[in-house]
Amino acid sequence: MHPFCDFSADVEWVLETCKKRVATYPAALRHHGLANVNKFRGRRNFLDCAYYLPFWLQDAFELDQNTCRLIALGNAFGQHYFLVQDEVMDADPEEYKGHLLPLGNLFFLDFIATYRSFFDSRSPFWEF
Repeated sequence: MHPFCDFSADVEWVLETCKKRVATYPAALRHHGLANVNKFRGRRNFLDCAYYLPFWLQDAFELDQNTCRLIALGNAFGQHYFLVQDEVMDADPEEYKGHLLPLGNLFFLDFIATYRSFFDSRSPFWEF
């Protein structure tokens, strides 16, 4: 198995689907959201694990391709949420970054919506 190459088409689907969703964000946040998604695209580093992990575990958990893609999509939104939070913490106090918190919240909402499609409110998943 080639950990990154074997699932590149699936990860491309995840990134394109993520971009399509972000393209529906309010106009004031859309550009920043798309820039955020594109910033980390194709870097082949530890950040890619969020996209690839569901596919690496697909056989072990007997998951179908669509389920893996949707979990990876949720991971993508979750990852972008945390990257935005990191950017807020690292921002120069003199630099206007007022768009970051609302953008991060939209990423978080999409993460939660995706994961709630797999885990209802009673699921032990949310406890962990």
